[in-house]
Amino acid sequence: MVLDGFDGLASGRRSLERSSAPSLPPPGRESTAWILARINECFLDQGLDSDQNVRRLVALCGTLMGAVEVGYDRLREGRLRPAYRWTEASGSQPVREEAGPPSSSPASNGDAGADPVNGLQVMPVDGGTRVTMGVRYGGMRWGVLRVRLERIQVVGDIDRCILEFVAAAIGIEEQREHSDLARRQTEERLRLVFESIRDGLGIVDPSENVVFANQAYADILGYTREEIVSKNLRDLLAPGELEKVLAETAKRREGHASVYELAMRRKDGEIRQVRVSAVPWRDPASAFVGTIGAIVDITEEKRSEAERQEATARLRRAVEKTIQAITTMAELRDPYTAGHQRRVARLAAAIARELGLGQETVEGIYLAGVIHDIGKIAVPAEILSKPGRLEKAEFQLIQAHCATGYDVLKEIEFPWPIAQIVLQHHERLDGSGYPGRLRGGEILREARIVGVADVVEAMASDRPYRPALGVEAALAEIRKGAGRLYDPEAAEACIGLFERKACPFG
Repeated sequence: MVLDGFDGLASGRRSLERSSAPSLPPPGRESTAWILARINECFLDQGLDSDQNVRRLVALCGTLMGAVEVGYDRLREGRLRPAYRWTEASGSQPVREEAGPPSSSPASNGDAGADPVNGLQVMPVDGGTRVTMGVRYGGMRWGVLRVRLERIQVVGDIDRCILEFVAAAIGIEEQREHSDLARRQTEERLRLVFESIRDGLGIVDPSENVVFANQAYADILGYTREEIVSKNLRDLLAPGELEKVLAETAKRREGHASVYELAMRRKDGEIRQVRVSAVPWRDPASAFVGTIGAIVDITEEKRSEAERQEATARLRRAVEKTIQAITTMAELRDPYTAGHQRRVARLAAAIARELGLGQETVEGIYLAGVIHDIGKIAVPAEILSKPGRLEKAEFQLIQAHCATGYDVLKEIEFPWPIAQIVLQHHERLDGSGYPGRLRGGEILREARIVGVADVVEAMASDRPYRPALGVEAALAEIRKGAGRLYDPEAAEACIGLFERKACPFG
């Protein structure tokens, strides 16, 4: 706003009086004190409604300038559109644009096409004076203030100051309204986004009070939005969950986001499981002011997962019992190797755990170990129990048990590669094993582990054709063949177990 200050109004008025007597204001309006009083009264009446404030400012302009009529046209979408018209008799009134003001009005549609937004214009019209002043503020053009005076007059310093002051005040109100409108539009867009999201969205302050919740958040917990916003999280948690929430809030204070699960209590008392995705909420100064969180009801998902896990556990127990039954049947034909498969299974599982393999893998290795010699059911019992040295053909029958076991198991859909482990447990890293003469990485890691356990148990136990060689001899064989015949990591883990006496066969 360009305003030299009202301290100079009196001298300006005296200068105006000397230059042009007709420009004097009506009696009672000539003093600076009177002008300042009217401005003060107007601004004391200003409120939060920008439209009402603009109406008052239009009336103030007319009163201070002793005008016949004052109009204000807003600039909207590139056009000046009549907004308010003031006369001393009627006061300041909104203008209905579709009807349009009278042609004599300074805010008429005909005048709206002229755009003296860049400054002050004064012209004689119908025995009076038309004054127009562009309304600008904050680098924006907001409209035009139009004043009609009764006589042809010279607009002096005081009137210019009044016009500039009122135009600037109107510009401030227009910018505030524009900013408020943009804010309201942004808030409405955000509200629509929040409400369209199916997940529950909520904001809690540092004391865990819910300060915002969308409808989905309220629905998950069975409250109305008004009810939920009056709650503290302590009222919404299942017993024992408060410590978890406080620990998560501490993370938020440090600026960390996280995802976690929580049990929450609905209004009707039902406990629901939810997944929470939470991020810190900070003010413009980066101070922590709360947590923004999204919640998803996963109660049914958790229930289904529990049922699936139970079904899987039942299936695995059935598989284990079936494998154990088959193993028992096979061992009845070969009393000398009774218990061999179970001891191999226990040692192989211990080696796998020593290597840090997951529980799923360990379980598969154990079950493969339990059944790794199932193919021997196809070998004649007299060969299995023969006390002397085997003939070449007999030994070839023994070697065939790996492929036979694979043929028995290959059509069964185990969760683990059990058939392949059974097929490969006699393969060796240098290709000297059987039945496929596989080398190195061609052999499943699980089969390499079972292979080490099988060698150790076989050498440490009695056989029909020889007495037990003992654990020390078995471990010496593993040390000697590590990296050439046997998987070096499995060999090292196996030796470590026996050195710590952590893996007894029995």
